[in-house]
Amino acid sequence: MMPARRPPSSHPSVVPGTASDAMPVAPWPAHPRPVSGPGLEPVLLIGGRAISTPTRSSARGTPEPGLSATALTAGRRQAWTLATRISFRHGFPRLVRRCPIGYGFLVIDLPPPADPRAIRTALWWQLASSSGLFTAPRETVVPLLPDPSPLGRMLRDHDRPFAALRAALAPPEPETALALLGGHASPEDWRDVLRLLAVCRRLQHGAQAGGFDLWRHNERQGR
Repeated sequence: MMPARRPPSSHPSVVPGTASDAMPVAPWPAHPRPVSGPGLEPVLLIGGRAISTPTRSSARGTPEPGLSATALTAGRRQAWTLATRISFRHGFPRLVRRCPIGYGFLVIDLPPPADPRAIRTALWWQLASSSGLFTAPRETVVPLLPDPSPLGRMLRDHDRPFAALRAALAPPEPETALALLGGHASPEDWRDVLRLLAVCRRLQHGAQAGGFDLWRHNERQGR
């Protein structure tokens, strides 16, 4: 005598006549994420929550709050960690140096030679820009660069500081950079770039709201 068949399940995710019709199946465990770099401290938090998208005010048009000394220190450490993870994955971790002022890190030299359209070049320019290398006061940034570095020599040129840099490492056009980052960056790189942009934006707007300069170190800004 054959056992009676069970009526088909009405659950929308269950296909009648399959093993799933008899017993729910536990979801597959998530794949472990690869290690991003040796001895990197974990990404910290700002404001008590992880930042994966740009921070916005709760009300449109409301200025973002200022930063406490603790939040400023944590934000700089987070930015340095993210920049270091990106540079480690692309072979130039020694070019990202921790910085006690600004956004917490600074790109100090050019990357190894590569295809001008390579993702590594786009990421180098992104990190250099995010670190404030091109927007911070030159009299503050240039002394932080090593004397023998080609980048330091280029930026010490008082007449055309960025002309030699662009000649040595041509920046990708904006549409090319967006295509490289959006279409060819790994999920880890894309995630870390977005987080880095969010953290740097939070530091910049928090400093403006608090009425202090990110590029001047004092007790108010922490260490």
